[in-house]
Order: sequence, then structure tokens, then C-alpha cells
Amino acid sequence: MSNPAALVFEGPRALAWRPRQLAPPAPGEVRLEPTLVGICGSDVHGFDGSSGRRRPPMVMGHEATGRVADAGQGVDRGLVGRRVVLQPFVYCGACPQCIAGTENLCARRHFHGVDRDGAMALALNVPAANVEAIPDTLADLGAVLVEPLAVALHAVSVAGAMAGRIVFVAGCGPIGLLTGFVARRAGARTVVGTDLQPHRRAAALALGFDAAAHPAETASLRASAGASRPRFADVAFDAVGVEATLAQAVELLAPAGTLVALGGWQAARIDLRGIVGNELALRGSFNYRRDEFERAIAVVSETPTLGERIVTDAVPMDEGAAAFARLAAGTHTGLKIVLEPPG
Repeated sequence: MSNPAALVFEGPRALAWRPRQLAPPAPGEVRLEPTLVGICGSDVHGFDGSSGRRRPPMVMGHEATGRVADAGQGVDRGLVGRRVVLQPFVYCGACPQCIAGTENLCARRHFHGVDRDGAMALALNVPAANVEAIPDTLADLGAVLVEPLAVALHAVSVAGAMAGRIVFVAGCGPIGLLTGFVARRAGARTVVGTDLQPHRRAAALALGFDAAAHPAETASLRASAGASRPRFADVAFDAVGVEATLAQAVELLAPAGTLVALGGWQAARIDLRGIVGNELALRGSFNYRRDEFERAIAVVSETPTLGERIVTDAVPMDEGAAAFARLAAGTHTGLKIVLEPPG
């Protein structure tokens, strides 16, 4: 397969299914043939040009499961034929951040699907170190969630101990849902969330949130937490990253609470009075460490229904442009779209 087709990002709101030349895997690389590729919210922001992090022409897609079709020199041939997930984060291993074990903050990091070609293609070459074998018992529908689940695992780790705490999640898209799910697994007493979309609020309840409300109607969240005061959350996760969600997280956090920002790539103003006057901790959460990615495989394997709860639509890759257009327009009423090879 010397010219496997790919969904090529050619500029804002321009995607085309085109053949692309692909060389044999270089030393240390494998040829990955994706079977499912998730569309991330960050991909949609790249598609509409709002983030500026994806520069055309390129192939997006960093949430992927597939099969190793070939291996370059120096790679264990036993990988060929194995089912794997793509770990899209490429780090140097030598900078101070990598040496300290915080490779997610690598000074020379790269990311397949962001600044290197990604998995919305029939095949791509990636470093052998960036694929992780998955058990035969783990279906592709679950495996495609490993990458976003690793994001959630890292965010909860950044927030600190969860046992007995009240957690608020702003934004019940896939990342927000998975973050609430992980917080509950880590021992959170109460998990509540807000979202503008009714179908996302319903998904939060189905996944085990104690309450989910429209952002303008948060009284029910306090009631679910058994709280009488407006500030009731011990930990807040902002999975959206706009001024309104940041402000609401600050408003709902109890004194000495922690706000973890894990969504959004834009500037936002924030009222420091609520942070300073209540001694709130504001933390950022970026990607995940390698051990967290590996742990995500185990968590998904232990939760066989997670994939069908989050993934609501599967679309052939050659029809991916229409799927992106629906997501960018806000007309999609499912949770997560995955792309699969056509035919």
C-alpha cells in the first residue's frame, strides 16, 4: 500500500479524501492500519481554524486503534499483526521534564494528528514506541477511548485525592464525562456536571453522575451534593475552557477548593476575587504521562461497556468531512463520532 488514502486537512473547513504517498517504515517505525479513529473536540477546533494548532496540509487523528501491518529495521517482528492503540505523544526522553517523569511537558514534544500526520488514514508510519498492544478481549470500540481516558486520568491525578470529595465538571462532552467517571472510580462521593445540551446531560446521568444541569440551573447540583451553601464543590474540572465555564467553576468551589483546567486553547478572563478570597488552587492539566496511558488500557479493559456509552456514531473515513461539518455547526446530537476505513 504505497499510496493509502487519507482525510487531508487542506485549510479551515476543508477536508478531502485523497491518496498520499507513504514510504516503507523507517528503522524504529511500524506501519499502523487504523480500524477506528475518534474525532476529538480539538480536531474540530483545528478543522474550523479556531485553534491554529493544525497547519495544512496534514492528516488529523490522535485517538486511534488499529493493527500493525509492517515493521522497520530494529523493530520486533512479533508486533506485526498485533492489535494496538496509538499513543500519539512523542517526547524526547532527555530534557529536564522527561528526566523528571513529566514527559507530557517535554520541551521538544510532538503529537501525531497535531504537528505530525495522524490516523485519519488507511495507513501511517509511527515510532514503534508509540503503539501499545491491547488484549484480544478489548473491543475496538473501547480501545478507541484509551487516549481521551488517559487525559481524564491525568486531570484527576493533578487534582489530588478524590476520596469523599464533591466534584463538579463543567462540560459533559466525552472528556468531561470520562473525567467524572475517573473521579468516581477514584472515590469521589458526589459527581455533578453542567452542559448546555440535554443529550449530554442525560449521558452524564447514565454514566453515573449524581446530577447534571443546564449551566443556568445549578440549584439541583447543590441539592444532590447535600449542600446548602452556593459554594459546595471540593474540586472542579473545566472541560470546556471558555470564560463562562471558568467563572462558574470558581463560583461553585468551596474555600480551599481546586480548579483544574483541561479544556480550551484560547485566552479567557477570570475574576481573581473568587480565587484569592477563597484561596482556590488553579491547576492546568495537559495530556498524560506514559504510565497513565498504559493505565487507561487497563481501565477500559475492566469496563467493557464504556465504549458503547460514549461512542454514538461510526462514519466511513471518506465521509469524514461531512461529520466534521456537523460537529462544527453544532448540529450533531450524539456524543462521539469515530471514523472507520471505508467499505
